[in-house]
Amino acid sequence: GTEVKGHLAGQTMYALHKGGIKDGRVVGAEGAIPFIENLNDAAIKRFQEQIEVVNIMESEDLNTIKAKINELKARD
Repeated sequence: GTEVKGHLAGQTMYALHKGGIKDGRVVGAEGAIPFIENLNDAAIKRFQEQIEVVNIMESEDLNTIKAKINELKARD
């Protein structure tokens, strides 16, 4: 769905996956307070290797979201 103004949680998750963290800050995150203090580098690397982030943040159309879920399920 639509990003929450100021927090940009989806964009921050996308940035975390792409750039990781540096000095506790999510690299490339545009949110108000994009810091992660309780995960070490190994945990971030594992997240980056095991998770595929699919960017459909601005879609609120249930059929579009279901179609993307079904597309991804078919790949597994």
